[in-house]
Amino acid sequence: VHRLDRETSGVIVAAKTDKAYWQLVTQFHDHKVYKEYLALVHGCVKDNEATINQPIGRHKDGGTGMQIRGRLSREAITSYCVEKRIDQGYTLLRVQIHTGRTHQIRVHLKYIGHPIVGDKRYGYKDQSFQRQALHAHILGISNPETGEYMQFIAPLPEDMEAMIEQCQNS
Repeated sequence: VHRLDRETSGVIVAAKTDKAYWQLVTQFHDHKVYKEYLALVHGCVKDNEATINQPIGRHKDGGTGMQIRGRLSREAITSYCVEKRIDQGYTLLRVQIHTGRTHQIRVHLKYIGHPIVGDKRYGYKDQSFQRQALHAHILGISNPETGEYMQFIAPLPEDMEAMIEQCQNS
């Protein structure tokens, strides 16, 4: 029904029937799905919470990358709040996307100067983490059969927990 970037961990939903598939696709299309992520970013994010409202489109070079105000840009809205500031110049953010653009969180966090740790495309060329430290933490949908709201939570994965622990103890 939807996808995560290759190196993003966390919860996803799959449909068992065609009817469920189309009902879920409609929920995603109409932005009626609650999506919350955890992102470990470089730097100390100053604002405790903020909203980034910048259109995202294809990179001008024609590749698979995305950028702010790129070719065929479309509205993209991301909000975040600080979950934890970590001693060694990192911040753990709780991120909610209100639109669903390709690489939206990664592009928006780079735009504000706080790229995701380990993000080889939009971040620094460091080797501090083996993948992008982005995790789909909560997914809320309406049950395609009953309409009842359902929420699924994926706990922070061990590799991200270990990275946070390492940063706090360095």
